[in-house]
Amino acid sequence: MKRSDLILKLVKKHPSLTISECENIVDTVFTYMKEKLAAGHRIELRNFGVFSPKSKKSRIAINPKNRVKLVVPEKVGIHFKVGKMLFKKLNKGS
Repeated sequence: MKRSDLILKLVKKHPSLTISECENIVDTVFTYMKEKLAAGHRIELRNFGVFSPKSKKSRIAINPKNRVKLVVPEKVGIHFKVGKMLFKKLNKGS
């Protein structure tokens, strides 16, 4: 699902809202999530899942083409853990 799909779905579900109002709502939510994750906070969306920043240590890698060793710096990624309800919904056939 793309951002535009989410906005259109929101407009259909709430006809009293305009497209620009729905864009503002979606932008506000995503901006807030980005700010909190960048600050190192965890975001929990009940029945959906948890987003949390995960630190990856620096390491030495080897370029497979020329066998030169490289130092990959430490970086922070995002870890997502699926919630129980979403997991059940995704795996209801198995």
